[in-house]
Amino acid sequence: MAENPDRSPLLRVDDDIGGLILRNWIQDRFRTAPQSWFDWLFKHIRLPEQGRFLELGSGPGDLWLKFRQRLPPGLRLVLSDYSVDVLSTGRRRGLSTARFNLLAADAHRLPFPAASFDICLANGLLDCLPQIDTTLTEVRRVLKPGGVFYAAAGGRGHLRELEMLTRPFLADFDYGGDTNRFGMENGAELMAPWFPGARLLRYRTDLVFPQAEPVLAYILSEPEARKSLQGDKLQALRVRIDELLAVQGEVRVTTEKGLFFCAAPPA
Repeated sequence: MAENPDRSPLLRVDDDIGGLILRNWIQDRFRTAPQSWFDWLFKHIRLPEQGRFLELGSGPGDLWLKFRQRLPPGLRLVLSDYSVDVLSTGRRRGLSTARFNLLAADAHRLPFPAASFDICLANGLLDCLPQIDTTLTEVRRVLKPGGVFYAAAGGRGHLRELEMLTRPFLADFDYGGDTNRFGMENGAELMAPWFPGARLLRYRTDLVFPQAEPVLAYILSEPEARKSLQGDKLQALRVRIDELLAVQGEVRVTTEKGLFFCAAPPA
């Protein structure tokens, strides 16, 4: 798929990187809220005029592509991800200047000295990790005393309509409502041993789809769905979406996200 993040990419993607870019585009294009998730997120992350910023699980860097002209001049950013391929996509899309250092890194074992960063962000990452305790230990270690940790996650209602829509075809698939994983409802408790007193800011919007194609595109952007929904299953799902559109005139999907933030304890 093309590298231009502003182009309408309503195509069936064949790789995880394209799927992530596609989901970000759909969430922006079909939202009802006045602010996109990225606009809202950037507004609530307080960036110092000087310092070092670390993002874990940065993906191809859509957030920073959008706001790179608004970054404080003295701020240096390290964008890290487990996937070398996804970071290469970020470089091709323009994140290869001296301002950004794109680095392949495992969030369970960060390759940085202690007290290296003023800010750390994990946007939609912690719910995907098998060893969240290890990652939180590492984040606490690499943050300076008083440094701020931001962690974004979905709530139990996030994309629930999509989950209900696909459940007859993908019985074991979920979109983030698993109560055993990091989320808005339990995030502060899970962070407390390392970052006590975390506060939560909430973001909510609906995605409103007037046609079936963007709904299918969003569903198929997920690797597991793309692998399993083929042939008769995919056709049956398309028929179900068309039936909903005929009755309701639209498919409306809840987006429910939040941003935890807390300062690391002083030395």
